[in-house]
Amino acid sequence: MELFREDGCLTDEGLLAVTKGGLDELGRLETAEHLSYCDRCMDRYTALLTAALCMLYAISDEVHQYFVPSRAMLLSDVGIDVFGAPDKPCGVGRADANPKLLLNDT
Repeated sequence: MELFREDGCLTDEGLLAVTKGGLDELGRLETAEHLSYCDRCMDRYTALLTAALCMLYAISDEVHQYFVPSRAMLLSDVGIDVFGAPDKPCGVGRADANPKLLLNDT
């Protein structure tokens, strides 16, 4: 697996490996050093983690609603919570969001 592209930024596979913790010690050191100076990769990493945390929160909220009388646990609400939250730092669902933030644009 290649961690870095020719332009020096993290590949999508490398970014997911960092997030999942699937790197050896050298890979973790290289990516930590790279993230310390590459704002573009740090923005992508932050957006990915934020989206994951929003998803976990939305799922836990729906599980909570299952146990509340007169409330229903709906899978569609998870999508609304994740993509409809206007104040997420990753910008998903905001009018001024950069749609290429999570994409691997070269």
